Amino acid sequence: MGDLAQSVALLLIKGDGQAFDGRAEKKTWLQRVTDHRALRLFGKRKKTVSLEEASPDDFPYQQRQEKEVLVKELEGSLDELADELPPRLRELLDLLRQEAYDTEEIAKRMRIKPNSVSKLKRRLFDKAREFLKSKGWK
Repeated sequence: MGDLAQSVALLLIKGDGQAFDGRAEKKTWLQRVTDHRALRLFGKRKKTVSLEEASPDDFPYQQRQEKEVLVKELEGSLDELADELPPRLRELLDLLRQEAYDTEEIAKRMRIKPNSVSKLKRRLFDKAREFLKSKGWK
């Protein structure tokens, strides 16, 4: 705060190309100059946090890297799961992973009824949940 007060006081006394010229009330000019100086002094400072106090949100780049690693690991696990699935569930898994098809489109492609797709999805999700738990995923 001392830097701010000193900076404004010097401006008021000496002027700095922005000296008070009488076009506005002195109080208004002083408030505006103080606001601008405060922004210059304090607005540019980065928030610093010690590593002990830091949360994972303070490291977005690291979070993105961790997510990318997790996604690759998950994709590898899903590939392993696909190898263990019966053909019908494997086909459904492929359609769900590679294309953003809705239930109606999946039913057309698999030549089954939409409610059968829902039943197959439940079976697939149950098997995937069991498989991923066995691989250490929570």
